Amino acid sequence: SLVSGFDFSITQRFSAFGGDADLSLAGSYILDFEQSFSTTAPAIDLVDTANNPIDLRLRAMLGWRRDDMSMSLALNYADGYYDPAYDRSISSWTTVDLSFAYQFEGPGVEARLNVRNLFNQDPPFLNNPIGVGYDPENADAMGRFVSFQLTKTW
Repeated sequence: SLVSGFDFSITQRFSAFGGDADLSLAGSYILDFEQSFSTTAPAIDLVDTANNPIDLRLRAMLGWRRDDMSMSLALNYADGYYDPAYDRSISSWTTVDLSFAYQFEGPGVEARLNVRNLFNQDPPFLNNPIGVGYDPENADAMGRFVSFQLTKTW
């Protein structure tokens, strides 16, 4: 197997609305994902095909903190790719995550509300031979997921 590509991350911090903000962009770009099915077989590039890694993933995030309160909004992007079994394109997939947190003064307690896949975006359809209608390598069928965390530090 041969895998080549690069990861990147950039962040800018600045003041906004009486607090501190972070704007960031992180991603991965896979150039090659070559695999050989035996020692004598030629390598096949599988990047951007169904049930294999896709070439581009991005996550843009805006975070803000003021005193004991913070929030963040993230945009997640998974590029479209190709399904050779059915000779068709699979759509890209974009989701949004949201988080709010409050740090209680004194006792070291933080309350956090997280919403993953805020708009409940379904993963792109893939006629998958394992019996599910999506590609678990490149998407998540869970849908919107809301969680509440209460954390105590000593």
